[in-house]
Amino acid sequence: REQFIDEFLNNRVYYAVRVRLGLSPEEELGIPADEARSLALAGGILATVARVDANVAEAERARIVAALEQGWGISHDRAVLVAEAAIEESKANLDPYALTYAFAQSADVETRVRFLDALFAVAAADGAISSEESAEISRITSAIRLEQRHFVEAKRKALGN
Repeated sequence: REQFIDEFLNNRVYYAVRVRLGLSPEEELGIPADEARSLALAGGILATVARVDANVAEAERARIVAALEQGWGISHDRAVLVAEAAIEESKANLDPYALTYAFAQSADVETRVRFLDALFAVAAADGAISSEESAEISRITSAIRLEQRHFVEAKRKALGN
């Protein structure tokens, strides 16, 4: 843990992925370190939305994996690893402020806007977007420094309107 103290304190999903892979501090995840940290933050936020109803359905798990594969261009196996680490870490109540603040700092506006689509895809994966999931995504939208119009547009797309 001492080798990864910054990751453990600031990005527990990134820390968990590195530990699961048995990587030393000098080794990377196959993508640049900044992208890997952003990927882990995204995984944590996606898992937070999936866990709104306290249960992560298999369909939600699959949507998280797909979002990580598509958004960061990583292999399916790596996406599964990050998703599982994020879901596991989310059980311990990840700090949503720290996750969203760091994600807003690490991702450009275009990436964050596309990320809303992934959040709604995870929320809709189990059949419908609940009011609690919608409220959580609205909070995340603000926390990652996007405007309400971005939230409305992403929700409209998710609902097929």
